[in-house]
Amino acid sequence: MDKQMDSKTESNRSQMDSHKSSQKNKGISNLPAKLVMVTFAMFGFGFALIPLYEVFCEVTGINGRGFERQENTITTSTSSTVKTENTLPSRRIKAQFIAMPQTGFSGDFYPQSTELQVDLSSPVSTAYIARNASNHKVQLHAVPSISPAEAATYVTKMECFCFQEQFLESDQQREMGLTFSVSADLPEHINKITFSYSLYPAVVDQPEATAKTESKSIKQNETSDEITGGISYEPNT
Repeated sequence: MDKQMDSKTESNRSQMDSHKSSQKNKGISNLPAKLVMVTFAMFGFGFALIPLYEVFCEVTGINGRGFERQENTITTSTSSTVKTENTLPSRRIKAQFIAMPQTGFSGDFYPQSTELQVDLSSPVSTAYIARNASNHKVQLHAVPSISPAEAATYVTKMECFCFQEQFLESDQQREMGLTFSVSADLPEHINKITFSYSLYPAVVDQPEATAKTESKSIKQNETSDEITGGISYEPNT
C-alpha cells in the first residue's frame, strides 16, 4: 500500500517537473521574438518622438518655435494690411486756378489750366502764363491766396513762381511753374481748393522817349535857375 502511494507521488512529481520544464523551454523559445518586438517598439517610439517634440516646442515656445510661428502670423497679417491699404482708392478733390493782374501791368496773365482733379498726397504740376506787352522791361511780384483759408495748412508748395521776383523783357512771354501737393489729412468737407495769384508790376527800364522827356525837363529847370539866380519867388498872399 505504501509502495503504491510512493509510486503515485513520484509519478505526480515527474509530471510536474515535466510540465515546468516544458513551460521553461517554451518561454526560452519565445524570448527572441519578444526581444525583436521590443526592438521594433523602441524604434517606433524614437521616430514618434520627433513630431511629438515639434508639437511640444510649438506649444511651449522652446527653441523659438512658438515665437517663429507667431512672427510669421504677424508678418502675414501686416502684409495683408499693407496690401489692403495700397489697394484703397485715394481721395480726389478739385483744384481751381485764378489769375488777377493788377493795375499798371500791360500784358497777359492767366493760368495754364483753370481746373484740375487732384489726388491727395500726390504732387501736381501746372503753370501760369505771363506776357509783357509794354515797350520796357518789368519786374513782377506774385502774391498767392488759397481758399478756403482752412485748406492752406494742408497745401505744400514744392515750386512756385511766387517764391521770387519775375523779370520780363518787352514783349516776352514766360511759363511760370507751380508744383504742389495736398495732404491726405484734408478735412472731408473740403472738396475744392482755389489757388489765386495777384500779379504786381514795377518798371525796371523806362523807354527812351520817357528818359528824353525827363532829361529835357531837368535842363529847363536848370536854365530857369540860372536866369533867376537860383532865387524862387512866391506870390504875395
